[in-house]
Amino acid sequence: MKRLLLAALLMVQIGQAAELEFMHWWTSRGERRAVAELAETLKQNGLPLREVPVPGGGGDNARTILQARTLSGSPPHLALLQGPTISSWAALGLLHPLPLSHPLPPLVEKIHRVNDEMVALPIALHRLNWLWLNRRELDRNRLAPPTDWEMLVVTLERLRQAGRPGLAIGNDPWQIAQLFENLLFGLGGPDLYHRLFVTLEPSALRAPATREALSYFRRIARTVAPVEALTWDQAALGLKEGRFAMQITGDWVLGEWLDDAGRLPPDLLCLPTPARQPGFIFNIDSLVMMRGAQHAPASTERLTELLSDPAFLQRFNRKKGAIPVQTDIALPGFNPCSRQARIDFIAALEHGSAVPSFSDSMATCPVIRNALLSELHRFFLDPRLSEKEMLKILERIRQGKELWCPTPVKAS
Repeated sequence: MKRLLLAALLMVQIGQAAELEFMHWWTSRGERRAVAELAETLKQNGLPLREVPVPGGGGDNARTILQARTLSGSPPHLALLQGPTISSWAALGLLHPLPLSHPLPPLVEKIHRVNDEMVALPIALHRLNWLWLNRRELDRNRLAPPTDWEMLVVTLERLRQAGRPGLAIGNDPWQIAQLFENLLFGLGGPDLYHRLFVTLEPSALRAPATREALSYFRRIARTVAPVEALTWDQAALGLKEGRFAMQITGDWVLGEWLDDAGRLPPDLLCLPTPARQPGFIFNIDSLVMMRGAQHAPASTERLTELLSDPAFLQRFNRKKGAIPVQTDIALPGFNPCSRQARIDFIAALEHGSAVPSFSDSMATCPVIRNALLSELHRFFLDPRLSEKEMLKILERIRQGKELWCPTPVKAS
């Protein structure tokens, strides 16, 4: 981390003043292709891009370096942020207001608007409650695609007994917590999910579905122990190659699999993760323009115009495996999974069943999110930790909400 921080700080002194500096954590194959599309769009409009990619941590490392850069008085011109952190940065007066005119779904606009000003530009919408299957691997073991959580866990147990790796998952806390949020959503629905991960209500911990989710969580842990040290994109590659039968993760994996024509490998299948009530767990990648950045090569108006253009958003999202948040932007050339995500997102907005991902920094403040990740990770890896003890730990984390997640107050 210290080396990353020093490197990022030194990069401030490098490069031409006319370049637009962009800090992000998009470092996988599909993410790099999407960033290249962004860079090409800006270049064609006379704005060369200088990237500061910060790998690792699901964005945690990048956010730490962004804080250090800002405190030192040298923030980048453009940065990637997500969820509640946007309003926290805006409350400190660190973000430029943006003249975004394209209408957004109210759920999306609420995240990006602070005190009647748009302060972030939503650039990509991801769905996290996806079950990705390798059909060839299932057929080889005479197994059908699971339709509920019991069937899914039994499938993993049978693969384990046959000596075959079942679930593609790495040891990162956010990867493991993402599995639990899918379990809780699938078993308890959007209402319980919201009460546990967004409003942090004590009644959510007493719900039978919460205990049920922990029970399945522990059973799945037994099928993958010991957990491999895989990054999410390494796990995705393993699924594509048939080294695993399934993966539960966001559709950013599409960026790793799609060919140049936007086609999925024929053996891969996408299904919503099992759920008693349909819905949509979402993550939104958002860009902010930092106050205090030196030698800005373009106005916020010009950048907003370029990066909110529907044609750019189509090209960018096709390569990243995401979809535009604007539901009126068509999806020409998008793969079937992305087109289904659009249908399901619209339905979830209509029925109030779209919920923000807590594992991917959309639902609660960073301190609570990191505590949840750490303890769910520990429960998954340590069979000695009982479900009863885990519920007590979750209650202690919940009680810290008022201390660690105060409502941001706008800087005067």
